[in-house]
Amino acid sequence: MATPSPYPPPGTWGPTPRPERRHLSYPQFLARSVTIAVLAPFVLGALAVVSLLPLIVLAVAIGDSGTVVSSDDRVGATSHVAGNDGATAIVLAVPIEGPIVTGESGDGLFGGGTTSGYETKRLLQRAARDPDVRAVVLEMNTPGGTVAGAAAIADGVAALKAAGKPVFAHVSDISASGGVWAMAPADRIIIDPGALVGSIGVILGPLRQYKGVTAVDDGLFGGGVEVDPARGSIDEVVITAGTSKDLGNPYRPLTTAERASLQTAVDSAYRLFVDHVARNRPKLSTERIRGEVGALIYAADDAVRLGLADSTGSIDDAYGAAADAAGLTRWDVRRPDSGGLFDSLFGVRLPWTQRSAPVPDLASLCGPRLVPLAFTGDLTAVCSARR
Repeated sequence: MATPSPYPPPGTWGPTPRPERRHLSYPQFLARSVTIAVLAPFVLGALAVVSLLPLIVLAVAIGDSGTVVSSDDRVGATSHVAGNDGATAIVLAVPIEGPIVTGESGDGLFGGGTTSGYETKRLLQRAARDPDVRAVVLEMNTPGGTVAGAAAIADGVAALKAAGKPVFAHVSDISASGGVWAMAPADRIIIDPGALVGSIGVILGPLRQYKGVTAVDDGLFGGGVEVDPARGSIDEVVITAGTSKDLGNPYRPLTTAERASLQTAVDSAYRLFVDHVARNRPKLSTERIRGEVGALIYAADDAVRLGLADSTGSIDDAYGAAADAAGLTRWDVRRPDSGGLFDSLFGVRLPWTQRSAPVPDLASLCGPRLVPLAFTGDLTAVCSARR
């Protein structure tokens, strides 16, 4: 048998022939070009972020030495407000803005902010344990809110005082009703000239009642009812178990027993409110609150005269007074801030992040439940943010 030759057979010398080249059609070329153009920035951007993320986090953590790292014993990320930026001793400024609720804080659709009493209580309790926080200033600008939310903030103030840390309150525009409840235990209350304080009272309602209703319009902007006595009225049938389970039904009047029950709830909350203020404000007794002060709102000078506040002054005066009370010569006023995802993950606030603005939970103020409120003013504008 012949041995195969290691050389190519005759006639096959020369370069190996290339496969036939296929050209893309214009639609194929266009589709690939668009796909590359769209995806390339995302791919390159993701690679850049992943590669630079450790350096970014490290640089921010080193550069913002005044930021307090989140933990159970720390107040979380903060922003410099006044004083000496980067000083070790912190005067913590805690905003109490808008209605005080028992749900989550946040900014409403039209800018109406709220303050969660429970969230604020937890923040103040952490501040009581934070060794860097030496004093706290409550920045008050609130018409009040729920009894439970206001009482929770007062509990947080009590925790700070138990830890030996001065707590001052400053009223910029108004601190009414639940705002007075929340700030009453403060060591000192300073009110801006032109600001208002007061409304020590409790309210429930209003409870709507209709007669001769012929139509109900639940439109986009709230609607209303149409009343035409000549055509009769609308009967609403509610099947319940338990006496007065449909309390608040707008199509029937309150019974005598129901009205008495609601009045008892309001009186009970008012008694707690009055006792709380009298216990924490030296110039105010329960008799003086019920008889002389009442539920009126007072301007700055009258508020100081009555004992609802201690002195008039600016927010900077409040910062300085709190620092002096803590014996500080060099201090940094910082306000809690939210830096979004990076703050949650790493406890640092990146320079380009914005304060988060969740939609406020107004159920405790605007819900159908019949609960006493330490609130002054009209809830209509506040509750319209829920629509």
